[in-house]
Amino acid sequence: MSVYATIWDGSEWATHGGKYPVNYKYAPFVVSFSQIELSGCISDPTVPVSSCSKVNPSSQDPVNGPEFTKLSQQQIAAMDWARRKLMFYSYCNDRSRFKVMPPECH
Repeated sequence: MSVYATIWDGSEWATHGGKYPVNYKYAPFVVSFSQIELSGCISDPTVPVSSCSKVNPSSQDPVNGPEFTKLSQQQIAAMDWARRKLMFYSYCNDRSRFKVMPPECH
């Protein structure tokens, strides 16, 4: 099994109008995953849509399971901390790019 990741360059709009562009002299960029947990189901390439939960209704897809529908107070606090300390851009606050905020920002 392999895991592939894509690095997408949003420097022109996602870094204060290009203030912090990607410096490609450091390429190639390498990513590593630790303690990653993957789950999946068998898919049939001849069937247009595959869903674990539809194939086996008794086993709910963990991403759509009840533990992912609401964050605990501890998870909310951790998310707030990460936003304060690590996030310097949110498209939900980008009034120059969006005259009307996307629905998920409300």
